[in-house]
Amino acid sequence: MGYGFGNQPRQGYGPGPGTGYGPGYGPGGSPQKGHVHQYGTYTSYDFGHNHTMGGTTSRATGGLDRHVHVISGTTSYNDGHTHQYQVTTGPAIPYGRGYHVHRYNGVTTANGRGPHTHRFRGYTSPAPNDVPYPAAK
Repeated sequence: MGYGFGNQPRQGYGPGPGTGYGPGYGPGGSPQKGHVHQYGTYTSYDFGHNHTMGGTTSRATGGLDRHVHVISGTTSYNDGHTHQYQVTTGPAIPYGRGYHVHRYNGVTTANGRGPHTHRFRGYTSPAPNDVPYPAAK
């Protein structure tokens, strides 16, 4: 997805699949309350393995320019087990003209040998702004 562990979101994204024009957006891409983002990343490498994780965020909650999303799910099955995760993203970060992304990071539940956890972090896919955001400085 281009939003890997520790990576910045890639440039060149515009309207289309995975950019917020989906659940939460009306005909012609007009914003509706509660847009979503896509996300995907790798966990940290611990106990000789890592996991992938990805999906769609919750709908936006909170104030217009301070909104956040919840990211939750189950990691990929690797080394005989999975992990659960649930975190709230940071606030919107302006991304290009008329778009924004969110940063997220966290730790999975304990499972597997040990048991052990994994760390993860990344950025969501860009989504159109519901309201104008101040230009990045």
